[in-house]
Amino acid sequence: MILYLLGLIFFSILFSVIIIIFRKFIAKKIKIVDYPIETRKIHKKPTPLIGGIVIIFNLILVNLYLILSNQITNLDILILMLCIISFLTGLVDDINNISSVKKLIVIGIAYTFVGFFNENFFLKYLYSETFNEFYYLNVLSIFFTILCVLLLVNAFNLSDGINSLAIIISIIWLSYIFICFKNINFSYIIIIISLIIMLPFNFKGKFFLGDSGSLMLGSLI
Repeated sequence: MILYLLGLIFFSILFSVIIIIFRKFIAKKIKIVDYPIETRKIHKKPTPLIGGIVIIFNLILVNLYLILSNQITNLDILILMLCIISFLTGLVDDINNISSVKKLIVIGIAYTFVGFFNENFFLKYLYSETFNEFYYLNVLSIFFTILCVLLLVNAFNLSDGINSLAIIISIIWLSYIFICFKNINFSYIIIIISLIIMLPFNFKGKFFLGDSGSLMLGSLI
């Protein structure tokens, strides 16, 4: 099992580096280049939006490992489905620039869909430690959960406006999740490793996450 995991880490690092090295070629081929033609953009030259490709590759790699090691669960499959939909939604936006409302609607529908296959995707109640009181959401459960998810995803999308900010936030949150939730499969640490590899390149403006990366990270978390 350790050898499988080491192999997973090796291929993750290898392919992440390959994608980063050939970022300009990949970005031009699928037309995901951010041109500084708007006044709000602070970068001076065309920049590849390939961060999302690195992350989705590593997420698929994790799930292949889970399949080969017979550890794949229904939850893993649903998370992968949600992330793929978020990635594709962001990718379409990176290519054609769709409105933020349409993006959030698609992700909201996708989250609702996967939630019906696993009720743990929805918040059932809120707990106030101050008053030691439980507040059950009942009918509002789905609507409140979707609202929280969309606010989180949108916040990640906005944070990508500053180089490396979204990646740093993701590393902190994912690390917290690994520490606090013991039922998370250890192989998902590959996502953190890929983010660490991307961090210095993203910080220097060599490439951006793009909507495909920021929307997917928000959905994954």
